[in-house]
Amino acid sequence: MITQRSFFVIFLLFLPKLGHAGFKSKAHPKKRKVGCHLSKKAKDSGLSKQALQKLARAQNSKHYDIQILQKSDATGLSKNVVLFGERHQKFETESVLGKEVLEHFYFRGVEGLNLEKGATAKIMSLTLSVVEKLSPLVLGTTHQSTIHDAIINTRINQKIDRLIMEGVDDLPGEEIMKKKITFSYGRQKITVSGKKLLTLIKKRAPKANKKSAPIRLIQLEANHQSTKLYTIGELMIPLKLTIPVLLGASIVTSNFLGSNELLNSIQNGLWLGVGYIGLELLALELKTPSSTQKWPSYIFPSRELLRSRNQTMAEEITKSVPEIPESGMINIVGALHVPGIKNHLLKSGFSEIPLFR
Repeated sequence: MITQRSFFVIFLLFLPKLGHAGFKSKAHPKKRKVGCHLSKKAKDSGLSKQALQKLARAQNSKHYDIQILQKSDATGLSKNVVLFGERHQKFETESVLGKEVLEHFYFRGVEGLNLEKGATAKIMSLTLSVVEKLSPLVLGTTHQSTIHDAIINTRINQKIDRLIMEGVDDLPGEEIMKKKITFSYGRQKITVSGKKLLTLIKKRAPKANKKSAPIRLIQLEANHQSTKLYTIGELMIPLKLTIPVLLGASIVTSNFLGSNELLNSIQNGLWLGVGYIGLELLALELKTPSSTQKWPSYIFPSRELLRSRNQTMAEEITKSVPEIPESGMINIVGALHVPGIKNHLLKSGFSEIPLFR
């Protein structure tokens, strides 16, 4: 019989994986030296040397799974797409790596639930936010996802670009430091002023004055259409958190009040629920669904949730090809999405560019 303490240890270790988009892909390679092991195709891809070096360092960390793909547009120009798969909770070193990679890409795509599409999306979003809040109990102090960093960074740089267009960068430093930019993101209020604003304006001014370098960000799931199976998959997310919690509560109750037939029956049912959740997570981990095959999705609805989101994001990336600048497009998504999105893109005419030899 599992004791109260051992159950909660198991549950807390399991907690970071409940938000399945944060799983690590099995395609993650061994660590390599950054400089001399970049592939010839990567060097010839058109991505800057600095961007490739930052991507290589991120790939060598355990928090990122990176794939580079390329497709020619209608004029014959090759456009680069980077899939930047991440764990949504990370430590400071990996968080800084993600921010450094962002600096080399002006066109960014991010995964994100469309909360206007229905109540189930809001429930799923709330559940994942609870998981993110509880994860530090296991992992210690963690930092926000690179998706969050990309949205904040883009908003800040867009406002800085407007200030530069107004000629603020020509003012004396003391005058610039008196200005500030503010905006809200969710429940956060972001303010940049003083020396930090001055530094950002001086750093951004040479790039902002080039027509080829406006910073853009698109939501890859803005046009997602839900299906019945997808909705069931959304509802499975809060269940993955609720069932283990209820099981823990029932174990605590039986320890204090003693076991009885009704409580034992409830516990047995909840154990079956936990077993099913484990099988579903295992099914997602072993093979990322990218086909339209339906029967596994009826058994494990989260497969349809993942498959449908992968397809939507891949379609949005494909539509964006004509707009991709010379510096390429980076797409920040949960690591579990990377294999499925990559498969969809390869089927739609993209070719793979290996990062390492």
